[in-house]
Amino acid sequence: STIVNWSGGSTYVPSTSTPITPVTPTTPTIPTVPTTPPLSTTPPATTTPPPASPAKLELNVQTPQTALVGTKLRAVATIRNTGQSAATNVVLTDRFDQGLIFPLDPSRNMIENKGIGTIGPGETRTVPIELDVSKAGSLCQEVTVEFAGGNLVSQRVCVSASEPAPQRNAAFRIAIDGP
Repeated sequence: STIVNWSGGSTYVPSTSTPITPVTPTTPTIPTVPTTPPLSTTPPATTTPPPASPAKLELNVQTPQTALVGTKLRAVATIRNTGQSAATNVVLTDRFDQGLIFPLDPSRNMIENKGIGTIGPGETRTVPIELDVSKAGSLCQEVTVEFAGGNLVSQRVCVSASEPAPQRNAAFRIAIDGP
């Protein structure tokens, strides 16, 4: 029997009668792991919020149903912005029938109010409209509101005007004739 002390380096092959094929050590295979894409050094794209919806105006005109000739008709126009953007250069126009008179300009059957300005999202403006009633009948107003870049909104309202009841001046005389 043979005792061999071997400490690495070369392969020891004991002598035998059959030739031995030298063994080449194999390198263990390392499993392949999927790679992740390299980290980007560019900052992530900022998300832009969706654009705000445009301004949208609503109009509500309140007026009495009846009026007397010779009195004032007081209407109120309420303008509300239900959109998410400001409505700029808001203009209110009131076109009205003959028989209604705007005291500051009796020759025209129209009022144009350009002084409303800007109405922000969720804001409301109230505009009083005061006209004189000069004749009996069904008298109507067409109130419109528009703003820069926006659509026209309108509402038609009518009042039934009548002549006031005649005033009777009752008078009586008493005469006493006596003896």
